Amino acid sequence: MKTRNDSITDSGLDFVKVSGLQFSKDCRPFFVAGFNTHDAVTAAMLTASEYKVAGGKSGKDQIRDMFRQAALAGLSVFRMWVHTDDPQFPFQVSAGVYDEASFRALDFIIEEARRNGLKILLCFVDNWKYYNGIDQAGLDPEAKKYEVARHALFYNDTDCRKLYKSHVSALVHRKNTFNGRLYRDDPTIFAWDLLNEPRCETWRVPECGRILQKWIEEMSAYVKSIDTNHMVTIGSEGFFKHGSVQEYLNPQDWAGQMGQDFLLNHIPEHIDFATIHVWPDTWDRTEENFEAHWIMSHVDTASFRLGKPVLVEEFGKKLMPNRHNPSSIRVLRDPVFKSTYSVVETAIAEGRGIGGTMFWRWDLPMFLGSGRGEYGVAPGDSTFEYVSQHATFTNQWISSQPPRPECQLGCWIPHKSWISRQCEDLPEVCKAYWQVAEKANNASKVMRELRETSILVGGRLISMDGLQVYPSKASCCRPGLGAFDQGCSWTTWWVAGGWRLEAGGWRLEAGGWNWEYCCLHAGVGLSVSQGIWE
Repeated sequence: MKTRNDSITDSGLDFVKVSGLQFSKDCRPFFVAGFNTHDAVTAAMLTASEYKVAGGKSGKDQIRDMFRQAALAGLSVFRMWVHTDDPQFPFQVSAGVYDEASFRALDFIIEEARRNGLKILLCFVDNWKYYNGIDQAGLDPEAKKYEVARHALFYNDTDCRKLYKSHVSALVHRKNTFNGRLYRDDPTIFAWDLLNEPRCETWRVPECGRILQKWIEEMSAYVKSIDTNHMVTIGSEGFFKHGSVQEYLNPQDWAGQMGQDFLLNHIPEHIDFATIHVWPDTWDRTEENFEAHWIMSHVDTASFRLGKPVLVEEFGKKLMPNRHNPSSIRVLRDPVFKSTYSVVETAIAEGRGIGGTMFWRWDLPMFLGSGRGEYGVAPGDSTFEYVSQHATFTNQWISSQPPRPECQLGCWIPHKSWISRQCEDLPEVCKAYWQVAEKANNASKVMRELRETSILVGGRLISMDGLQVYPSKASCCRPGLGAFDQGCSWTTWWVAGGWRLEAGGWRLEAGGWNWEYCCLHAGVGLSVSQGIWE
């Protein structure tokens, strides 16, 4: 027999879309709390027997650990390249010819993300010059003008555009060897980046702005023509073009000559949302207020001129290898993460056009002795406390609004007692929420009236103030990303004769009385109550 939750999979996954100035998933707003691990494909190809891997763990085990820790911290999305940057591990062995082992590594990553309730933002190619970047052909390092002009050919050359489309098609139509899904049909994929940090420099090629804009329009339309399920964005830093009204917001004069035009680039109908990157150390703009000003100027542009959300797709704090110690991390990196998250959380609370954040980058050590790099953040760092707190904020904000009633999803409410952590489907609660919301004529009035509203359900008085709602039991009970850090403590099956059998113990219901017995982590618990399970 079908139920009203059949549209939700066991992992609670669904395609993310754009609705106004926000992302939407499960018929309610969705905000990204995420991270970058750009070289995950390379990591997934490392075996403990063939390579000197960190901790003696294979790359796949490192990926599993990373996803498990990310989910427990409440992170929801991670971003990576769909190619490698190391010639030892080729993704394409020649133009349009793929290494199957590399593709299977990508299959593995997508499936492991699904198992942990994470989504992935996949970037088709990267702008920068290394193996599999768009400048991978050997260029004369002595001739910068020649190099920059040749770089522009990527966007304008007919054969380059064909190769790019062929690469996109190979990915979109790939069938995952672990779950049998085509990538285009997999809701684990959050969105596609056309290109990480596109540059087409107008100081050398004056028509670069027009060339890049035409490329964005053509390629975004092509992706949408073969994949209607997923969102598409650019992957740019968000520079304002030279001569524009907002050029003064750029970090330096050179930024206006990179061919980007934040507003114009993100206008095309097939670009679903905007992106920005924030690199104060690289741009020599380390003054205290620059990062907040850069973010909010783009949030305002996205909100009032684009009508689309903007995602802070990359941000971080550079530390030299000898400065990766607890003291330097606490003094130099923590304040950057704290202030960035504060700006974004304020924008979320105000209903501005903000989609969330993704820090650069999760420290995935891979090779023994390789170090963490200048931007690596590890779960044991003090910085990670700010990451986890921000994820908690976004998840609580998401779950504070029930799915819209027309979607007919669940209304799963968490309930924690001294003996158990449960989620119960209580549609009366969501109905009461929407009755309040429909009567109020603005967001502030809705919040005020909800704080003063409670509803009696099954002997429990449930307050709308601080309400947390999930569309399925799976999403409610998922550790970290759901209602409880450790997930629910019970799984229920109904059997005949009035018995209710639960994993980890038993419960008998008869005549309004409940008898329960459960083995908890800390020992044995027993609860007997009348009418209400406590």
